[in-house]
Amino acid sequence: MKSFIDSSLFGFIFPFILFCSVAVGFYFAGRYQKFRKKAWVASGVESSIIGFFALLLSFSFLSANNEYRRRIAMVHEESDILAQMRRESLLMTEKTKTNVHEYLLSYLELKTHFANDKISRTEWQSKAEAVNGKMLDYIVQQPDSTNFTIAQQNQLLQKLNQLSSVFYRNQYSYNERTPGIIMMLLIISSLIVGLLVGFMNGFEDKKHYLVPLIYIVIVSFTMQSIRDLDDPLKGTIRPSVSNLEALYNNLKKSSR
Repeated sequence: MKSFIDSSLFGFIFPFILFCSVAVGFYFAGRYQKFRKKAWVASGVESSIIGFFALLLSFSFLSANNEYRRRIAMVHEESDILAQMRRESLLMTEKTKTNVHEYLLSYLELKTHFANDKISRTEWQSKAEAVNGKMLDYIVQQPDSTNFTIAQQNQLLQKLNQLSSVFYRNQYSYNERTPGIIMMLLIISSLIVGLLVGFMNGFEDKKHYLVPLIYIVIVSFTMQSIRDLDDPLKGTIRPSVSNLEALYNNLKKSSR
């Protein structure tokens, strides 16, 4: 089920199935009126059912949006640490300044091309870990006059630790999705409510097409938005890395 929800086909199949559920509701309304030959009387709980579904949908959308905002916040935190690392290195020896500069360029190049690279996430993470490992090897070597003092070593190591922490938190946040059982509940609920909407608007004396159409459009786009927010690698709603790109471009200019 997860593979179907993540696939590009879901964006086309789900609205169609939702349309079919509304159409089935219209059909049952016609059959009800034809065979019973009397007006249908609402029980009064229809609005409560629709309201409960709307609450469930809005809760899932809010949860996915909060996770998206958290990813953006981690990108900003990452950018701040990198910028601090760059500024602190300017007060160190030329060798350290050069090493930090090369490290930041390599790291930022990977980060800014994260969503565009055709390599797998595992391969990409291995490359990033190799870049971080190379910098760590340089920092933990014995301090001397050509590299840095013990205080500067601790300073750089602290920043690298902070960056590594944000890096892994950011990486694994890409796996955090709306639970499959909730997505299943949303799909089933939307179809059941679609059946109800079609039934309530399908009687000859009060047939309406606009309300079911609005329902199909709103639910389809909301479900698509939840999927996009959940999948920042393949979805259309991706966390912005514009601050990392700006820092990367500034570093490239300063190296000329």
